[in-house]
Amino acid sequence: MVSFQTMINTIDGVEQVGYLNPYDKVEAETMDDQSGIETSVSNEGGMRLTSLQDGDWIKIRGADFEGAITKSFTGSFASETSGSTMEVRLDNLDGEILGSIAVPNTGWVNSWQEETINIENNIEGVHDLYFIFKGNSDQELYDFDFWYFNELPLGVEDVEMATLYPNPSYSGEINISLDQAANVTILSLDGKKVFEDQLTRGVSTIQDRLIAGVYIVKFVSKDQAFTKKLIVK
Repeated sequence: MVSFQTMINTIDGVEQVGYLNPYDKVEAETMDDQSGIETSVSNEGGMRLTSLQDGDWIKIRGADFEGAITKSFTGSFASETSGSTMEVRLDNLDGEILGSIAVPNTGWVNSWQEETINIENNIEGVHDLYFIFKGNSDQELYDFDFWYFNELPLGVEDVEMATLYPNPSYSGEINISLDQAANVTILSLDGKKVFEDQLTRGVSTIQDRLIAGVYIVKFVSKDQAFTKKLIVK
């Protein structure tokens, strides 16, 4: 006699066998959950999300941001209307908002345009992502083809706007001289945030006494984002 194990239905399904790399180009139809979503064949090849309406959303499960510093987010859109947006949120529909993209009127649903927004705060570890589509509730908004995050290079850039000294530091303290206000984040090489603050123009002393190691210092000002390497001995 053959017996079959009873299947237990779940929303998430089987355990995720591997995390998604958010710095690779990801097709918009890649999703774990959704509301109101329709797909169609894209003139660029593959599929796309189409006829999106206000309040529609998709969930992307298990995006792994570990070991990188996130600079920005890029999405590809086509639209015959104006005034629509796409919110990017962490972990749930009302979670931390990473940013909101203003979707342009590209003139035709087969005319695609990439739009990029800066990410102000570094993202650490594995997270679910939610893309929420918003606009005029009386019309179809736009089509969505693909997306990806952009990471900052883990190296030293010769940017005159900011100076770190002493570097290397032997005390664990560091001075940061800025030509303009910027959000400053210090991260270990494994992506752990050890310091973050909005610093004003001039010299600020960081007295957190960092332990010996190599750190990446991320600067985000109103018109640029870059990194510098910090060594503590």
